[in-house]
Amino acid sequence: MRLMPAIPVRIAEIMQATPTVKTLRLDLQGQPFSFHAGQWIDCYADIDGERRVAGYTLTSSPNTKGFVEVSVKTGDNPVTRLIHERARAGDTLHIDGGQGNTIYTRDMGDWLVLIAGGIGITPIMSILRYADEARDVHATLLYSASTEPELLYHDEIEAIQRRNTLIRAHLFVTRQKTRYRSGRIDEATLRELAHDPAALYFVSGPGQMITDTLAALKRLGVAEASIRHERWR
Repeated sequence: MRLMPAIPVRIAEIMQATPTVKTLRLDLQGQPFSFHAGQWIDCYADIDGERRVAGYTLTSSPNTKGFVEVSVKTGDNPVTRLIHERARAGDTLHIDGGQGNTIYTRDMGDWLVLIAGGIGITPIMSILRYADEARDVHATLLYSASTEPELLYHDEIEAIQRRNTLIRAHLFVTRQKTRYRSGRIDEATLRELAHDPAALYFVSGPGQMITDTLAALKRLGVAEASIRHERWR
């Protein structure tokens, strides 16, 4: 996909999605913008007379018209701090993209296993929404967060699986008692819930989680060519 010049977008809505994550709906203001599920954008803000940049994954489906969505976790980047501390609805940012090769397009297959840890849910959410809209894609989601309040998009994920019989979601919490599954997504969990060597796997999360999950999938016989992964700090 050809990288497009940065375009001005308006913050239409900014929501405190979890204790550490804000979700922004960015109004494209009628401007053309295209991307693949799983890609990220560069987001620019003018701060103290200087244009600063940060990269954020798009969580909206590529089919969405008129706006895009990002979910931004707290951090030290100046644009991230601006979003969490000062940004308001009506403010202007600039974006370009989409970027990144960890993508899903409909012609890649119709059996997916989606594995996410923490803020790694962001590219997975774009893929899940896109798969849900297709209505003929089977998808199994395994998603873990440290605490229940940090399970980003959990209400929407549960709504998707209620209305779409082809999609199953399993949510995990690693550091507190929970109504969801407790513990990490390990090899035994993958064998029980998502062992399908014929599926296309997408894995997104912190570095050690990626390393452990890729090793577990290999032991379960999943071909390397069937795995896409996105490593987050």
